[in-house]
Amino acid sequence: MKRLEEQTETRNINAAYLKSQIKDIPGILPYELNPGVIRAAFHLFPFRYKKDEFKGLTKGEFLKALQSEGIPCMGGYTPLNKMPYLENVLKTKNFKLMYPASMLDYKKYMERNQCPANDQLCEEAVWFFHSMLLAGKSDMDDIAMAIEKIHKNAEKIKGKILFQGIVIYTLRCQMRVQRFDRFVQLRHLSHTLRAAIGLLQHFLQQNE
Repeated sequence: MKRLEEQTETRNINAAYLKSQIKDIPGILPYELNPGVIRAAFHLFPFRYKKDEFKGLTKGEFLKALQSEGIPCMGGYTPLNKMPYLENVLKTKNFKLMYPASMLDYKKYMERNQCPANDQLCEEAVWFFHSMLLAGKSDMDDIAMAIEKIHKNAEKIKGKILFQGIVIYTLRCQMRVQRFDRFVQLRHLSHTLRAAIGLLQHFLQQNE
């Protein structure tokens, strides 16, 4: 408790500064505090990520790119109202004792609990950990510069991911050729391998 006041103040200052540094990057929508809120706990620094402004990089790809820049991050929650365990819970003895059968129909429950705005938020949310907000101002600058770097180089990052995918696909084809020894299968897989290698060569030529 002795550190609470000081750390809360530090997190608020750094959160406000980091927000000011990233709010103008296309595709980045930082948190908004409700009117009247003068201080927040900032156990997380949340923002929304719009992939269309980053050449279609998925949120997962964006997170990996951030981590490659040395910035810890995570993608937040998945929609909890769609978790598969809910169907099992509705079938439990205790729930059957507490609720009428009409309320325990899983399909009807899902129909009643569609939350498209929540789904979108879960799809777009990116979190920074509260401990990051206890660092210095220069560290906030590093975070902002990393996001800006990814935005400016999104096309190259997308190409690199495509290249890696082609390489993995080619290696898998090679492994399949080695694994199967029937003539027909071998001939088919050899054609597939040659096509993959040709695609890889074309990609390399386009990116020289």
